[in-house]
Amino acid sequence: MLTYAQRRVYDALVELTQDGWPATVREVQRAVGLASPSSAYEHLRILAVRGFARQHPRNEKGGWLPATPALGPS
Repeated sequence: MLTYAQRRVYDALVELTQDGWPATVREVQRAVGLASPSSAYEHLRILAVRGFARQHPRNEKGGWLPATPALGPS
């Protein structure tokens, strides 16, 4: 189960990657309205540990992608 903040980050990640390009930490930060990139990174890291997100292996900027197609209602 994801926290409210993690769910918002996941939803933003799904929205930002609709075009197929990985989202950067700063893009996620801006989309969710977090105070710092480190906050966004920590949420993304936790999502990755839980299997909901993954870091693109060949993206120089450390792009992130959702690991699952979509989550149902939380």
